[in-house]
Amino acid sequence: MLVAKGITIKTLSALVLLPQNASLAATLGTLFLACIFLVMAIQYIVRLGEIMVLYIYSPLAAVSSVNEDMNAWSIWWREVFATVFTQSFQMSILWLIINQLAGGQELKDILLACGLMIIVLKGPGFLRRFLYSTGAGKTIMGAAGGAGKMAIYKFAATKMIR
Repeated sequence: MLVAKGITIKTLSALVLLPQNASLAATLGTLFLACIFLVMAIQYIVRLGEIMVLYIYSPLAAVSSVNEDMNAWSIWWREVFATVFTQSFQMSILWLIINQLAGGQELKDILLACGLMIIVLKGPGFLRRFLYSTGAGKTIMGAAGGAGKMAIYKFAATKMIR
């Protein structure tokens, strides 16, 4: 998947194959990057579990959208959006990190990559808080919820007419 995003073998080899006089900082940076990959792999496994639970819960959320008292549809949509968007966010930031480390010639490139490593770990929590606390998340989920309700009503109307 990373190769499809423009990272070539030359870029990865420049990152992994350290010259004979490699500094301690480059070695520690590579070790830190390996730890980031491990943490992201664990987050990915947790995210797959969340997607499975959301998939199982989707019929109940769809049915609850008709009931105004127990409407779980907007919450379900926020969780789906946050879970799916988080994965693409992390992969995009990871692409930037690898390109900065492999192609970086100056100290600012390495510092930018280190800052992006922190963002890639803290990003999922930030995105989830953003979706729940701002009006943007409520607007997006309201539009999706309205479209979902209309689809349910249309489906029910076609079944009743036949």
